[in-house]
Amino acid sequence: MTYTYLGGIRLPVNPLEEITFSCGTSSESFDVIAIGDVTEIGNRKQITVEIKSLFPNQQYPFMSGSNIDAEGCITIIKKIMESKKPVQFIITGDETDINMLCSINSFKYSQNFGEAGEYYYSLSLQEYREHKAKKVIIKNLAGNNNSANSSDSKKS
Repeated sequence: MTYTYLGGIRLPVNPLEEITFSCGTSSESFDVIAIGDVTEIGNRKQITVEIKSLFPNQQYPFMSGSNIDAEGCITIIKKIMESKKPVQFIITGDETDINMLCSINSFKYSQNFGEAGEYYYSLSLQEYREHKAKKVIIKNLAGNNNSANSSDSKKS
């Protein structure tokens, strides 16, 4: 059995049909005289993940969890987004092991007529990379005097 987790909660239904992963680079092409187009290969961009699934209002045989509080799941995802903190995205089981720290770029959900209390949703996740500014200490070097020298002033 495969299980999907977002921020420590097990999603009640695994992603429907497919999970889409996208990745690119920040490469640039330039036109060089007498050579033509050349490419400067850049760094890898963050991976994006697109999933679509269902928050059901009743128990189904295809569910991976017993949580059937659809509106509660929606509230949790909104709170994760409002926290402005990265979230762990995990899919495990059946030879699938995905474990990424992500931000939620978008969350869309809808309710079909005749399916009261059930919500279909799509999530767009983006790989989160830790980043911090480095603290730089500038030491004052001995003998380096920045004040104006009085002998350099104009004499009249």
